[in-house]
Formats: sequence, structure tokens, C-alpha cells
Amino acid sequence: TRSRIRVIIYDEDEVHRAPMLHFLERRSLVDILADGTSLSDYAVKASPEEWRSQGHVLVFRSLYQQAVKCFQHSGDKHFELQAAGMMKIGEAKQKIAEGKPEDARKHYFSAALLFQAAEADAPQDNGGDLQVKLDSDAGHSLYNAGGYDLAGAMFSIAADAARREVDRVRLCKHGARCYDKAGKPLEAARMLLGAGRLKDALRILRDIKEYEEGVRVLEAAHAAGDEAAPALPESLSLPHFLQLAGNVLGRRVKEAGREAAAGRDAARRFLEIVGKMDASLEEFFLRQQGKAFGKELVEKLVGRGKHLE
Repeated sequence: TRSRIRVIIYDEDEVHRAPMLHFLERRSLVDILADGTSLSDYAVKASPEEWRSQGHVLVFRSLYQQAVKCFQHSGDKHFELQAAGMMKIGEAKQKIAEGKPEDARKHYFSAALLFQAAEADAPQDNGGDLQVKLDSDAGHSLYNAGGYDLAGAMFSIAADAARREVDRVRLCKHGARCYDKAGKPLEAARMLLGAGRLKDALRILRDIKEYEEGVRVLEAAHAAGDEAAPALPESLSLPHFLQLAGNVLGRRVKEAGREAAAGRDAARRFLEIVGKMDASLEEFFLRQQGKAFGKELVEKLVGRGKHLE
């Protein structure tokens, strides 16, 4: 190790110490202390700032166990917990190398808990960057432990708190991957939207038949002036999602009946969807429903001057 001020050498072997002692004396690098001299006068107590600085150096060198002790001396509980979490990750990797994946999962879960505890204890400074880092570390640990749903939630929290757009996009991508592994495509699509991947998000929404959500996403993209929205293929366009949503809701009204609770809800949503279509397509969808929406169809036709129809 390196001393901050001086090194005190204690060696009782007069024979073996002689060559080095002679060299140091010739160079005027040592003071010889008399027997019985108290060393307390030479001890210098390190400040909390110095312990903290040394702790960060040790973390950088992946010496987490020693770093934990430094942060204990500096009184930085959140840094202590963070270093302990990194130590758990190291233990998890060792278990994987030993062919013990279940033990590794336990260590990853422990690391995630430590990072979350550190985040809760961390001071609200520097714009919350430390909290984002700790939430992200917890997310990675949960992912490696197989807790994909929880990992996605952690990345979502971190993304919401991120100040820099590049960090938010990166965290959203991680969250989307987690939710995809967890079998939650709707949440994955929402995280992809946060990462600016509109086309990928819409493909997922189309594949899982979340057409109304696709309509909301496309309307928001057009309203925000998203450059990707006009360049989308027809199969991912707003008119196409409106038609898909209209078909699904129309079938639900027919199956449930407009007077039933489920039918009334489907009818309300159906009218909202077809109301966003162009006039001819809206009329076509209303005609398809027969008498169920006869009143609404007549009102539309009269309002458009189509009295004969």
C-alpha cells in the first residue's frame, strides 16, 4: 500500500534488517526511534473525505470488500451498500464459473436488494444521477437473476428519472428487453416508444392485437411531429390501426349486444374509433353493424346532406 505521510518500519531481526537499514540511513530517508518510543505521535487520523476518496479508488480497482470498510469509516452508507452490491455481483460471477447457477441467482438478487437500499439512502444531489445509476444496477442484477418483470420496472423507474436523453433511451431499451423476456409485450412496446423505436413498438402492438393502444400511440406521434410517423408502412399506419380496432370492437358489440354492460362499453369505444376515420369509411363501418348503430348512421348522413341515403 502507499502511505499518506510516512511509513513506520518495525523489524526485530538486527542481522537481516542491516542492509536495508544501512541503505536508508545513507540516503537520509529514515529516522531511528529509540526503544520504548510511542508511535501515537506519528499517527494521523484520516478525514471522512479521505476515506471516501480511497473508497472510490478501491471500487475503481474492483476491490469492493476493502472499499466497504473505507465507506464505513467515511460514514457514506449508500456508497457502502453500493460497494457491497458490486461485491455480490463478483460472487455471482464466481458461482457461474463454478457451474452453480442457482447460487449465482441468489447473489444477483442480494446485489439488487443492496442497490435498492443504497438508492433509498442516497442523498438527493447532482440531479439524481446517483439514484439513476443505482436503479440501473438493480435492474441489471434482477435481469441476471431471472427476475425480468422486476428488472423492467427498475429500468422504467430509472428512465423516468434520467436527465439526459441518451441515458433515458438506453434505459428504455434495457427495460424493453426485460419485459420481452418476462412475456409482457405491451410493457415492452411502451419501453420501445421511450427509446424512440416507434416502428418496433407498433409491430408489437399489432401482433398482440392492442389496436386501440396503437391508435393512441400514432395520434401522439403525429401530434408531436415525430418524423418516423409519416414514413411508416401502410400496415403500421393510423388508418390501418383504426380499421383493425373498428373490426374488433364491432364484433364485440355484436357478440355482447349493445344493451349489455360489455356491449355498451365496446359501442362507446367503437364510435370513438370510427369517428376518427374519414367520412366514407366511417359510414361503411356503421352500415356493417346494421340496426345496432342505425341512429348514429342516420345522424351522420343527415349532417352531411345525404338525405336520400
